[in-house]
Amino acid sequence: MNRIIKTTKGLHLAKLLVAAVFLRLLVMPFYFHPDIKTFNFQAHFLQQGVTDIYSYLAVNKSKLPLKDEFVYFPLTYFFLGSYQWFASPFLGSNFTTWVSNSSQTANEAVGVFRYLFILKLPYLLFDLGTAFLLMSLFEEDKKKRQAFIFWLFNPFSIFIIYAFGNFDIIPVFLTIASLVLARKQHLVASSVVLGTAVAFKMYPLLFLPFLILEGRNMKERVWI
Repeated sequence: MNRIIKTTKGLHLAKLLVAAVFLRLLVMPFYFHPDIKTFNFQAHFLQQGVTDIYSYLAVNKSKLPLKDEFVYFPLTYFFLGSYQWFASPFLGSNFTTWVSNSSQTANEAVGVFRYLFILKLPYLLFDLGTAFLLMSLFEEDKKKRQAFIFWLFNPFSIFIIYAFGNFDIIPVFLTIASLVLARKQHLVASSVVLGTAVAFKMYPLLFLPFLILEGRNMKERVWI
């Protein structure tokens, strides 16, 4: 009987996961915010061999269509630029023209739905991974299911990630992964993952003092 109940609950969660993925796929291509085009415009210079985006933008600002500074950490630039290189066959030859368009008509361009969908696709993997990580933080099946469902159908995260196009889900995923490792007493591995999260956004650094205090001795704390 317990096995049947667990199987039924597992099927229920699987259906909810499918529904959550479908909801995200529905939102991804149809919501546009200029920020996603701005930082992807800046990241596309990696394919041209630019490794120091900060100096490049400062020197070439006067002749660039988008003149904003790159305000994120280097790993964000390398991650987004590398993903664009990987996805370039799917983005198509007109992507550079679109991402360089500084007018107010960028959301009306042919192919915009495809561009938005592909640019947001990595967020989906980190988003779903976060749901499973949150499940692993709890022992009771009921709490596991609640955490899973609350995350997958949280309207705020869906809006911020897929409508606004914010890549903060990447450091969120890494920060929670660091917490999961810390709970398993893999403290050095946890600190590496947390450091990677900090390389995207500064705020995970707030958790570092608590992680250091978890060290069992001075040597481990130094490694952390």
